[in-house]
Amino acid sequence: MNNKGIVYLVGAGPGRADLMTVRAKELLEKADIVAYDALISPSLLSTISPKAELIPIGYRGYGSAKLGYNIHPVVIEMAKAGKVVVRLKSGDPFIFGRGYQECIELKQQGIDFEVVPGVSSSLGAASFAGFPLTHRDFASDVVFASGHDLRGGSSSNSRWKSLAQTGGTIVIYMAASKIKENCLRLIEYGRASTTPAIYVAAATCGNEKIIQGTLETLADLTTDINPKLQALIIVGEVIHSRDEFNWRKRLPLKGRRLLVTRVREQASLLAQKCRDLGAEVIEAPFVCSSLINEVSLEDKIKNYKTLLFSDAKSVESFFTLQKNTKIDLRDFIDHQFITLDQQTHDELRKYCLNSIVLHGHCKEALARTQFPSKVLILGSDKGRQSLIEDLNNIGVTSHYLALYNKEFIFPQLQAPEFDGVLLPSSSSVGVLEKGPWESVLGKTPLFTIGEKTFLAAHKLSKNTYQAHNDNIDSLVQLVLEHLGEHHE
Repeated sequence: MNNKGIVYLVGAGPGRADLMTVRAKELLEKADIVAYDALISPSLLSTISPKAELIPIGYRGYGSAKLGYNIHPVVIEMAKAGKVVVRLKSGDPFIFGRGYQECIELKQQGIDFEVVPGVSSSLGAASFAGFPLTHRDFASDVVFASGHDLRGGSSSNSRWKSLAQTGGTIVIYMAASKIKENCLRLIEYGRASTTPAIYVAAATCGNEKIIQGTLETLADLTTDINPKLQALIIVGEVIHSRDEFNWRKRLPLKGRRLLVTRVREQASLLAQKCRDLGAEVIEAPFVCSSLINEVSLEDKIKNYKTLLFSDAKSVESFFTLQKNTKIDLRDFIDHQFITLDQQTHDELRKYCLNSIVLHGHCKEALARTQFPSKVLILGSDKGRQSLIEDLNNIGVTSHYLALYNKEFIFPQLQAPEFDGVLLPSSSSVGVLEKGPWESVLGKTPLFTIGEKTFLAAHKLSKNTYQAHNDNIDSLVQLVLEHLGEHHE
């Protein structure tokens, strides 16, 4: 890499964050700057490390004659300043993404670049709408065409008469504002008016819109749709296969966007369960941590025979600090270890130590666990005041020792609209209330685990619901009761 920096033209895929390529995720982790299209979904942007500066750029409703540049000037500026710049583009950079023009200007400016392909929007749209683009019985070819020329600006190079008369599948990009005109053009050039046609907006995302009709009816069926949504039209007999192939029919949370409020670094099992049920899940805020090196462990280990690790990061921090002491595993032979969840237990097992897993610190879990008279709680600088109080209520004296500092950083974007907010702990309520996304509290259903979390959330919004039991599965079931679709 030279001292001018480098630009990566990266295809973000059709929308969902988990549909990016591995290479794209690697580059986003090391980027100094992420210059992104207006069409990139919030769920994808919310996964980008807070170390990178997010800069919204891109083109909406352009004709090539209106642009005074091929790549945004800020990208050139940052690359010449020695930055690693990811130019994040919806879909694939070379399918109606102006990738060629951007590469030409980067070459002229003497800036190194790399192109990272992405899953094209058409592939994601068709797959998530429930049909293939090719089918041995219906279509042996597929054509990608641009429908933006009907808005003015540059003319189309497509031979629409030939496109209309092919028996294959036609994918029309940039056609959302001229749906009727694009459909009528195909009919005019010979495609049957009864040909199946489908409109897909915000493909693969929580606010996805899928409307099926024919070339004759599609425009009337989509009159209420927001034309600013990223959308395309797919035309062809392949759409008939949707009745059999539509694999997302069974997913009860499809079309739902959920916020899982995060208070620890580890990947959320709760978020993954919701994704498996079809939801688009945004986890926020980012949780960044740094070790507190001044902590003295040796005296605490001697004075406390029961150690309670509040999260997996506390386990990792404890054994990092332990390396600089005279403590070794033999000193723990008569110690008892307690963890609050399975992830923390699994982290402790890496050091060949077992724990009693409370699965949260609800009253029921505490009541069925035998505690000694005093416990050492290990965690972050944010503390666990409610845990300390609950232990005190059952006659257990506890001392809290902070091993690492924790910082909450929300993504650099406005809070999108959510169908529900999941709050797995009372601390998650406080984090959301004090952060820049607090606006979601007044207009979005809140789903909570535990009485304390419910009461804290209910103070902020009456639209709050409590899971029947204090565990993740019960919380997911609560969300399904309120937001899920039921299928036979």
